[in-house]
Amino acid sequence: MKKLFALGIMICMFTAVGFSQSTASASAAATIFTPISITKAVGDDMNFGTLASSGSGGTCVLAADAVGTRTPSAGITLMGGTPQAATFTVTGIAGQSYAITLPSAATTVSDGAATPHTMTIDSWTSDYTGTITGGSITLHVGATLNIGALQEAGVYTTANSGGSGDFTVTVNYN
Repeated sequence: MKKLFALGIMICMFTAVGFSQSTASASAAATIFTPISITKAVGDDMNFGTLASSGSGGTCVLAADAVGTRTPSAGITLMGGTPQAATFTVTGIAGQSYAITLPSAATTVSDGAATPHTMTIDSWTSDYTGTITGGSITLHVGATLNIGALQEAGVYTTANSGGSGDFTVTVNYN
C-alpha cells in the first residue's frame, strides 16, 4: 500500500511538471530611414571648357567647385568655354553622415571621328562634406583631363563613339 501511495504521488508530480507552462511577451519595432538619393543637376555635366594643346600635351585639372576653376599644366592653354564640375543633389536625413564613392577607373572621352581620338579623365575629386544639412546638399565632382601631345582638334565627350559612357557617383549612409 505504501508503494502504491508513493507511486501515485510520483505520477502526480510528473504530471504536474509536464503540464506547467511559463510565457513571456516582447514587443517589436523598426525604424525606416528616408532613402538617400543622388541625382545629377539638369545641365550640369562635367565640362573642361575649351583648351589648346602644344606639342607636349599635359593635363587640365577641373576643381570640384561651383565656378569651374581649371588649372592647366605646361603645354595646355585655357581658351575659354564654359567649364564646370559635374553637379549632383544628394537628399536624405538632415544631419546624417554619408559616404561618397567616386569612379575608381579612368573615363574615356572621344571626338567620335571614324578613327576616334581619345583622352582620359581620372583623379576624381569632390567637395564632399560628410553630412547632409537641411535634408539636401549640392555635391560637385571634378577630375583631371589627360591631353595627349598634338591632340587632334574636336569636341570630346563620353557619349561619342569611342567614349566610355557616363561616369557614376554613389552615396550611402554611414
